[in-house]
Amino acid sequence: MGTDNEIIFNEEEMVGEENEDMQIDNEIVIDKVDANNVEKIVNKFQKMNCNTLDKFLEKIDNANDDDDDDSSLHEELDVLFQKKSISLKTYIRLKFVLFFREKHTAKALELLERYKDDLKDRYHALRAKIYIEEKKYKEGIDYINDILDKSKNIPSDSEEYSKIIGYKIECLYYLGEYKEVMSLYEDEVENKDLPNFRLQFLYCHLYYLSCIMADNDEKKKAALEEIHLLNDSEFKKNLCRDYWFYDVYKEETKSFDWETVNKSLNHITKYEFLYYMIKYSEKLNFAPDVLIGVENMSKLSNKDLYFKNLMSSVHDSDKMTLERYNRIWFWTQIILIMLMIKDDDKVDRFSYYTSKETALNLINGKYHIAKMSLSNVNDKIEGAVLPIIFQKNGINFNIDCKENDYVAVQTSFTRKEDDLTMFRLYGKENGEEATGISFVFNKTFFNTNLAAIEGNICGLGNAETKPFSANREPLIWILYYDEAKNRLFYFPDKEELEAYIIDLNDNKNENGNKKDDWNEYKDSEKKEQTQNRLRYSFKKLFDAINELKTDEEKKIAMKILYQLRYCIKSSDFADEKECRILEVCNPFDDDIEEDSNKVLYKNYLQINNNKNFLEKIIVGPKVSKPNVIKEYVQRNMQKTKIEVTVSNAPLD
Repeated sequence: MGTDNEIIFNEEEMVGEENEDMQIDNEIVIDKVDANNVEKIVNKFQKMNCNTLDKFLEKIDNANDDDDDDSSLHEELDVLFQKKSISLKTYIRLKFVLFFREKHTAKALELLERYKDDLKDRYHALRAKIYIEEKKYKEGIDYINDILDKSKNIPSDSEEYSKIIGYKIECLYYLGEYKEVMSLYEDEVENKDLPNFRLQFLYCHLYYLSCIMADNDEKKKAALEEIHLLNDSEFKKNLCRDYWFYDVYKEETKSFDWETVNKSLNHITKYEFLYYMIKYSEKLNFAPDVLIGVENMSKLSNKDLYFKNLMSSVHDSDKMTLERYNRIWFWTQIILIMLMIKDDDKVDRFSYYTSKETALNLINGKYHIAKMSLSNVNDKIEGAVLPIIFQKNGINFNIDCKENDYVAVQTSFTRKEDDLTMFRLYGKENGEEATGISFVFNKTFFNTNLAAIEGNICGLGNAETKPFSANREPLIWILYYDEAKNRLFYFPDKEELEAYIIDLNDNKNENGNKKDDWNEYKDSEKKEQTQNRLRYSFKKLFDAINELKTDEEKKIAMKILYQLRYCIKSSDFADEKECRILEVCNPFDDDIEEDSNKVLYKNYLQINNNKNFLEKIIVGPKVSKPNVIKEYVQRNMQKTKIEVTVSNAPLD
């Protein structure tokens, strides 16, 4: 399901559409930001919903979130529309709710184009909404600006104009343009000639959050006070996740209120908590470990099933050793979160290279994208680079890193699109290079939202949680290690081919002391800040491991590091610019299978059932009869406009 914010939005849009006499009272005008007024409006909208819509929305709420296909709900909605029980506007709204729930934005766009003439100006607001649902915020801004320039005839006091401006605010917020959000919002609110209050209702929380996150202490204080006026804690937690962090952090004591934290962890994941610590550590001028304190790390790590199971076997360890294990877990997760590809990252297309035979079976639905055991990869020291890093940095770590009761499975992607080297290395047919096929995915194929992660960031969810085959999973950048220079590097910036470098050598400041400051660089220097924070995190990890006394303790530490180990490779593979879906799982799980070569694997998603995240299919330069492939794709994916091209990669 979407967020509560999206559900409220759709309910609000549908009010009054079933009965032309049911009109919204436009006399309520917010001429200043007032949380009490907002809550009154929410209650007003909820009371005005008609029974037909209530019942259908309830069915959507109660539908199984594991389902990728709500066909029965679609059929029921089609019947309601055919019988004229609901209007065209409401029909499209509810269809959008279902398509967004299924992440089928391509189908939403297809529906929108079909009724473009009927929708008139409403078309533009809904088109902007699709950009936001696809997390294409920059494209959304460009579209909205273009529409506002060309569509001078959209009345500024109309519902559609307000929504378009509202979506512009939303795009700006998720692009991190907080000052622009504040400026645009205040310009709209100050216009006393606008009777429409939907903008304020839908986007006032984005104004609050922008005030909190921008460098304006006076506005931040006022925004926090307004949010405190909201009586509904669910409304506050679900719409104001950034506020939540400030709610649990007590400025006077420079610490967290852990009673509030424990309650809030029912609303957000442990990864969101860690993410907010990273996000706000600069504004609070503390490093994450200082913010949380060693004594509280165990309260968070205990929510990690993998770590919890591991610690259950070491209950005889003394308190200091357990604290070290918790610190190792903490910094491992901080590093993984920083490497996770997120909604606002610049790189948004990822390629998957495979053989022609596998590609055709993916297209026709016989295969899922498979997560294969890492025991079958071509890198002979896969998972063994981290111990090399320890040795290089003065940590005695002669431990067999292969010993573990769990298995790591992964699927590799790359930011390199239509690349000859990748075609030569992967997807060979009968040993011949460049005979494979590449699929180009957008970010909706992965879980780029920390709020939606189930279980562990790299796998091992609770048995009661949804099966991973029904979920999108995080995508993690691979770090490459240059042993000669003792540094790690990776390539997360769309605009730069230069690597982000994590120098692990002991840097000195001008006084000759070691320089390790989490907040040394500010947001305006994002690359330097990210490099520095990853370096800081690895140094903290080294410190915790260096304090372990016995080989047995180091074996346990290596198990804690199981996920991170498989996110680091030798610099020999750096040209691949890899990122991967990684899962730690029990080899005896029911959904673990084995192929004809006895290699363990686990299914991810199918392509033919989820076409909206597939951007392009590229046929390798040496594939015979490429037009046959193009026709096959068109036949099997006929309802989707997917570009199929032959590689332009130059052959020798």
